[in-house]
Amino acid sequence: MAQKINSMETKEKLVSQVIGSEKAKTVVLFGGSPVRRDEIIRLISEGVDLTVYGTLNEEEGMEKLKELDNKVDIVLIGGRYTPSQRKRISRWVTENLPKAKLSRPGFDYPYSNDEIRKDIVGKL
Repeated sequence: MAQKINSMETKEKLVSQVIGSEKAKTVVLFGGSPVRRDEIIRLISEGVDLTVYGTLNEEEGMEKLKELDNKVDIVLIGGRYTPSQRKRISRWVTENLPKAKLSRPGFDYPYSNDEIRKDIVGKL
């Protein structure tokens, strides 16, 4: 029973968003795993004034994009998304949020933590 409690405690500590200052750039992360979402949010926001909203599927991510509208600066599409999902999300962002930049690890650059952080920080 103790392991389940520890597991639940771990889930409660996972980060799903980080809110920066009023001047912070905004990133919407299309993720797939709560654990990986937590890792990426911590990775890209460390030492940077950034607001990051982490989502776990395409539908949730699209809802967040529509909610935030032109406040989105970067859309990070995680590696678990299929080519057709990436195209669909990218096309929607390009057509509806022309100022937003896309970050697509495993597509535009190698999929690694270092490359993801480098790409996001470079686009700020």
